[in-house]
Amino acid sequence: MPNLNKADVMGHIGREPEVKHLNNGKAVCNFSIATNNSIRGGERMTERRNLALLACIECVRQDTGLEAVYEYRFHPVRKWRFDVAFPEQRVALEIEGAVWTRGRHTRGKGFIGDMEKYNSATQMGWRVYRCTWQEVENGQAVELLKGALEVVGC
Repeated sequence: MPNLNKADVMGHIGREPEVKHLNNGKAVCNFSIATNNSIRGGERMTERRNLALLACIECVRQDTGLEAVYEYRFHPVRKWRFDVAFPEQRVALEIEGAVWTRGRHTRGKGFIGDMEKYNSATQMGWRVYRCTWQEVENGQAVELLKGALEVVGC
């Protein structure tokens, strides 16, 4: 896939891979990988990374023929990026993480920063859709993106 950022992740599988079938019959495999990261003060923190996003976007590509761009920088001045974008159609998907643990997107400064980013994108003609990781994992994000692309004529 063009414009795909590559990441090599080494860790331990956090749970058994789970295969789900979407309404259209396509299969999505979800699994997490536990990795250790160093943080300030020499503490170690285990992070779980969910790898369902690639499967989600692949389902959209197969159904629409459109290629997604990951970490797409949409603003000419600011360093803002969309998690996933379809630049020609001006459709973007933002995945909001840590919504239940007072993560960046739900604390004051992060929330206000997101509002500024999304409002600016809207003024530039983008359709920005937001979802949680749960919606990526259960297939709702696939249906959301397909519907969004249908609205713009794809």
